[in-house]
Amino acid sequence: MLAVGHSSDKCGERRWHLASAGLVGAFGLYLSVVYAHSTLLVWLP
Repeated sequence: MLAVGHSSDKCGERRWHLASAGLVGAFGLYLSVVYAHSTLLVWLP
């Protein structure tokens, strides 16, 4: 989060950095719903 904040301040493009972070978060939420009952997640340390 600090690296993205520093990068957005340096480039002056906070809108795009916020949008890309939101898309990555939404994709992670989608994957957590799709693989909610997967036994693969149980075997990961």
